[in-house]
Amino acid sequence: MPTTSLTPTPAPTPQPQASVPQAASPQIQLYWTRRESGKVYQIVGRSADRITYRSVTDGQQFNLGYVAFSMKFRPTTPEELIAVENSSAAPVAPVPSTPAPVQPTLPRQEAPAPTINEQPVGDGPMVQMTARPGRRGQEVSEPGLLVETTEYDDFNRLILAETTTTAMEVAISKVTKRAMIEQIFRLSVIEPNTNRCVVNFHGEPGTGKTKAARALARKLGKKLYQVDYSEVISKYVGDTAKHIKQSFTRARELDAVLFFDEADSMCSRRIGMDDSSDGASATGINQNRNVLMQELDRFDGMVIMSTNHFRNFDPALVRRIAQHVCFELPGEEARISIYKLHFPSEERLMSIDWQIISKASEGFSGGDILNVAVNSIIRASLPEDPTTWFVTQDMILGEVASVKKAKEANAKLPRKKQPTMMPSPLAATLAKTLESMKHQVSEPPVPLTPIIPPALVPGV
Repeated sequence: MPTTSLTPTPAPTPQPQASVPQAASPQIQLYWTRRESGKVYQIVGRSADRITYRSVTDGQQFNLGYVAFSMKFRPTTPEELIAVENSSAAPVAPVPSTPAPVQPTLPRQEAPAPTINEQPVGDGPMVQMTARPGRRGQEVSEPGLLVETTEYDDFNRLILAETTTTAMEVAISKVTKRAMIEQIFRLSVIEPNTNRCVVNFHGEPGTGKTKAARALARKLGKKLYQVDYSEVISKYVGDTAKHIKQSFTRARELDAVLFFDEADSMCSRRIGMDDSSDGASATGINQNRNVLMQELDRFDGMVIMSTNHFRNFDPALVRRIAQHVCFELPGEEARISIYKLHFPSEERLMSIDWQIISKASEGFSGGDILNVAVNSIIRASLPEDPTTWFVTQDMILGEVASVKKAKEANAKLPRKKQPTMMPSPLAATLAKTLESMKHQVSEPPVPLTPIIPPALVPGV
């Protein structure tokens, strides 16, 4: 019986060769350049589903799937190869003029390839460089997003309380004036990591914590590396701690400000073994907290955390945070400034009294005011004729009432009670001991005097 060979038989005349699609396996040449870092890597091996490559500069070797490789790498240009050859002592092999054709292979019955969402730096304010976390043998996934700030993130556009602004200026001064501070106060004697600055932004939702983090990074002339919790957490034991460590590594490589948004998800209190019915889960959570604290001690840069639930932080993590900045709800004058900032087209406002609107918005955060402004503008644009698009005071007050009604309804919702934990063996033993102690009285019991009905007493 004739057999079918997977490799095409050479023919005298060129015949179209079967090839793996570009999305599944890119055309392989010897040298490839990583898009975000510009480092050059050499292909050292290929299999049916992944590529093995190593760094030309330090020789570190990695494995990566075809889809991820095609998105993260591009072919190295001759100019880049010459530059690498001139900068390194080791000789670099020339790039072959005609790359070897990729031979077709039988598809393996495995899970679909991971989804990669990546765009080059500069295409937008946020550069997403994340891949779904892999298992052993795969390259560690990107645990965060590289955020490029814009002119709208300027520090002077922030409308905050005076105490909040002063606290942020102190954090900025520690980074910008570190050389002068070291010269005068010799800070390195008590703080070896002179460049480290860990700041915690805490307060009510919508008070501008995330926007302040972007403004602080822009003030320092750096990008913001925002950790994505969904990429850090993993169901596999040890992977979450690995991704936490990778977050600090990437921020260090990119020279960016490391930002943990909603940090209470990773900074919550450690769990005692007697307080949990699942010892393995408690051990994993505690290990992740320990890794985070160790990385904070080693990191020589700026770290910003933001949270709405500061009370949930582990005390050991609170100690490692140098500065805690409280973001309060804006006052009456601050609310007026925020309203004016969110309505830049003053010519489209009709008969607006900001004092009345500000008093009606008492208790609103900056995020609430943003929702009022956006909804008012959309309501004003309902007519077909754009010449009639004007925002009136009644429109704004109507949206204020809508937001206030939603906040009141949310406050009346029944809160879910905390689940009752299963009693641990130690707690059960303690309860039995306390129960037995109730019957051990140091003083003799007082004798009870019998009560005799008057009809039974003689002479009565």
